[in-house]
Amino acid sequence: MNPRLLQKLIFSFTLIGYSFLGTTPAYACAVCFGDPDSPMSKGALMGVIVMLGIIGSVLMGIAGTTMFWMHRANRLTFQQKNPPSASL
Repeated sequence: MNPRLLQKLIFSFTLIGYSFLGTTPAYACAVCFGDPDSPMSKGALMGVIVMLGIIGSVLMGIAGTTMFWMHRANRLTFQQKNPPSASL
């Protein structure tokens, strides 16, 4: 085995080992663990609702633009297949 590759493997496993040994447990925040009727919980809920509204409006805009382009492409295809007749 290549000694350089072996050094990289040992270094990688050492880093992974230190990352697991040096961690502390994560505790729930006051919003998740606390009172559901607290102002902090209500604020977090309103933040989620606002973000869903923003994301929903952006996605609706993308869908509307796509539908407009599809309608326009169909209209242009129809006009190319059926050119207006020149009557004099």
